[in-house]
Amino acid sequence: LNPPASGSKKISPDNASGFARGRLEVVLTYPDCGVITISVSDSESPERTGTSSQLLFLPAGFEVSAENLQTVSKPFRLLITANNAQGEITPNYYSPVSLYPVAVSPKEIPEAKLSPETILTDEFEGGVVAVKTSYNLYGKIKIRAEDTNAPTKQGLSNELNFLPKGLSIDVEAPPSGREFFYIGEPINITLKIEDEDDKPISNYPGVVELISSLGLGLPSEHTFTNKDAGSHKFVANPTQAGEYTLVAKAEEGRLREESPVIKVKNAFLQVIDTTSPIGS
Repeated sequence: LNPPASGSKKISPDNASGFARGRLEVVLTYPDCGVITISVSDSESPERTGTSSQLLFLPAGFEVSAENLQTVSKPFRLLITANNAQGEITPNYYSPVSLYPVAVSPKEIPEAKLSPETILTDEFEGGVVAVKTSYNLYGKIKIRAEDTNAPTKQGLSNELNFLPKGLSIDVEAPPSGREFFYIGEPINITLKIEDEDDKPISNYPGVVELISSLGLGLPSEHTFTNKDAGSHKFVANPTQAGEYTLVAKAEEGRLREESPVIKVKNAFLQVIDTTSPIGS
């Protein structure tokens, strides 16, 4: 038996005997990927040869791995190796591979998106590819890699945990011409939980602790829901004059943000005398 014309791997075994009635069945293994043909020649009469039809060899699966802790929407290194049935790298593997997020927690991730979703054929080198990947939602997932043309050939990564980058607090500006609000005047405050690109994380379900003076009239915490989509607006109604700040904490204190100073003053009426003396 002769090995394929290209590639460094060899078929095994490379010889066989034991024909019965002109027929011999041999179990062969080929440890690499690709399309090959197998040529057979008589060891005593080499001119007697035969060649098989084309045979397609695919990987048994993929090994997929990345660092466990990640930030939502931040690119990270995803390593994918195409392996044979013995767990060895198949250096001749060249085929597009599709990537899919597999939910761990939360269980429902309808808006989940990996970028890129496909690894192109020419990105593999020696059966291995390291690709910069990002994921757009909060939570724990695994990543499934599968041969785009042969989806049963696949592999599942370790568990990856995607966390927010930070918090932001946006306080609406006072009406034009002022740098302060009056007592009782509504103040719109927007709290956001953000990804690497400073965009709200649509599926964040966590609790954010809110710390402010009593006079601002805000709750002590807020639990984000799917309806919030990572951004929640509060309306503060200050009851006392003063200078206020709002502090937000999340993820067991790992995230912290402080608002700009909010100035509140007493409202007053200015009475202008418009009467005139008699006869003037």
